[in-house]
Amino acid sequence: MQASSYRFIGKVVIVSGLISFAIKAIGPQLAIPKTPTVAMVLVLLPAILMGLALGLQYSLQRR
Repeated sequence: MQASSYRFIGKVVIVSGLISFAIKAIGPQLAIPKTPTVAMVLVLLPAILMGLALGLQYSLQRR
């Protein structure tokens, strides 16, 4: 792997960790109803955001 690949993987790990921390630290302070739908959205949101970021990065690299 090239150094740029390691740098990109590092960025993905850092952003994922920040999103996870934000959910854990800020989540309990929000007045969000405790329903299965809300729980599913909160669990899937980081994966969806990372998928979008990776897809955008892939799209930009192909040009």
